[in-house]
Order: sequence, then structure tokens, then C-alpha cells
Amino acid sequence: EPIKVNAKKEALPIALDMAANMKFALYEGNISCANETRYVAFDDKGNLLWNEAIQMQSPNLKVAGRYVLINETGAKRISLYDGKKNLYTIQTESNIISADVSEYGDVVAVTEKAYYKGQVVVYNKAGDRIFAWDSGSYNILDADISPKRSVAISLLNTDEGADSFVT
Repeated sequence: EPIKVNAKKEALPIALDMAANMKFALYEGNISCANETRYVAFDDKGNLLWNEAIQMQSPNLKVAGRYVLINETGAKRISLYDGKKNLYTIQTESNIISADVSEYGDVVAVTEKAYYKGQVVVYNKAGDRIFAWDSGSYNILDADISPKRSVAISLLNTDEGADSFVT
């Protein structure tokens, strides 16, 4: 089903010549897209708004408010954008399992961690690491961050049966 992006919420078919292997997300009524080499955006008529060169291995694309997060899965790079403007690109200490962004530009990443069952790291919109937590006995499945910087972590332990919870 086509993405509905215009004010009337009508489905408009738009052919994108670079759509193969792209990740898509709505961004302020437009369509933002990312793949291994490009970060682009189109308006609701299919007009190109921007086309930026990037280098990402297996990119994921998340949008919250005016912030766009592009991160590598299974590698170490995170980039945060305010629309077209790159606010930062950083390398995490370990490979990224998942990542998300809040409406205020805070990024939460679940990463691998040697001798632990994962790590949760939070970066502010300037790219500063402001929080880190290592899990010793529970595998970290995912994490999310609220606009007020509350972090929720989904955990799973299979040592003796299955035990999971959100903290």
C-alpha cells in the first residue's frame, strides 16, 4: 500500500529510482529514506528535497519529532540529523543491536559488550555519552527512551526457564 503523506491523506503512487534497499520513514509530512550510501528526502509530490552521501552498513532509520537517526546494525556507527543537517556521527564501543531516538534528540542504543549480556548507552543531541548500563545476567532485547530521558529496557533470562521483564 502506498505511503500517505499529503494533507488530504490520499495515497499517491511515487516511483523512486533509488528505492531498492532503502529504509523509509515519514519526516514532517515528507518521506525520508536511507540506504548504505544515501540519505534522501522527498516531498509528497515526489520532488527531491535533499540527497546526502553517507556510509552505513545495514542502516536502520528512525524518526522522532524533527530528529532522524540512522544507525548500523551489527556495526558501530550512529548518525543523528536535524532534517538534512548532520548533528553528529559517532562510533560506539561495540556493535549495535538496536537503537532509537526521542523527540528531543536523545539516542538510546543497545550494543554488545564483552563479558556482559549487552549494554545500553544514551547519547544526547550533541553526541555526548550521558548514560551507560551493563547487563550481567539478562540479555537485553531492546531499549527505548522517553522525551523526559526515562529509559525502558526489555530483558530476557533463559538460564532456568524463560524470565523476562521491562525495567
